[in-house]
Amino acid sequence: MIRSFMPALLLAVVIPTSGWGASWANELFTERQHDFGKVVRGERPSHDFIITNTSNREVRIRAIKVSCSCTKAVADNGRIPPGGSTIVNATMDTSGFQGTKAVTIYVQFERPWRAEVTLRVSCESVGKLGSEATEVDFGILPQGAVQEKRLNLDYTGPIDWKVLDLDFGNPSFHTEVREVSREPGKVRYELLIKLLPSIAPGTIEDTIRVHTNDPATPIVLVKPKAQVEADVVVTPAAIRLGELSPGQTVERKVMIKAPNPFKVVRVDNADGILQFKSDGQAKAVQLVTLTLKVPDKVDEIPQHVDIVTDLGGERILSVEIEK
Repeated sequence: MIRSFMPALLLAVVIPTSGWGASWANELFTERQHDFGKVVRGERPSHDFIITNTSNREVRIRAIKVSCSCTKAVADNGRIPPGGSTIVNATMDTSGFQGTKAVTIYVQFERPWRAEVTLRVSCESVGKLGSEATEVDFGILPQGAVQEKRLNLDYTGPIDWKVLDLDFGNPSFHTEVREVSREPGKVRYELLIKLLPSIAPGTIEDTIRVHTNDPATPIVLVKPKAQVEADVVVTPAAIRLGELSPGQTVERKVMIKAPNPFKVVRVDNADGILQFKSDGQAKAVQLVTLTLKVPDKVDEIPQHVDIVTDLGGERILSVEIEK
């Protein structure tokens, strides 16, 4: 990826990285990221993400959303029978931006359980160069991953060009800059952007302002972003109870998947209303049975329950309760 600034400032991502965690819905997809590479500005490249239902239940798509209006994503069929397949087609319109851009697609499922899968498409729109900010996309990453990217800041021009300072605010990113080479009329700096392992799951973004001594371009904007997914997946994330009557006994099952074997220790915030059962063995996939005895007052049912595991000492996984 190359960017040009007045008189001539070039940016190039030179070390790409990617990775992701897994859940039942993630496993429906054969891939979840696609890079179109360099595209002439104005073109509309498209890509099909394939969904295959290998279960014995119908899979139903609830909605598809995108993080940028420059991209449209639609499913060929919202209902996928057992053994069936469909596609999610993503099309990027590059007429409205210059340089690199990454767009996140959120595919929301409602059956057999509620879940959301993130897809990512990216490209570099090339043509007449402007002065827009440069995106640095880390892609979809598992929680706890340590990833870094390096960006070359190449200047060609008459002044003795220097990077004076960096201004950034998101503590999820660590940023450094160093001078790599200097000769008359040509200077190179390297910008290091590192994603720290302590960040929580979610969409992580920042704007790095590179201050220079160039009066024509005193500030160069670099925008790193990443989609971080939890390394432990709880399905479903919310338990639906439906219509209830005092004294009724309701049973629900929760599946927990982790990278390493673990045990379920106890359930907190149950107020004596909820009981849990697991086989007590250390496994990477645990099936927890939650049994609720409906109290006389339905309002006494907690709004969430905390499943305590022995991951990392005592890791708490919160599950919402929908009445």
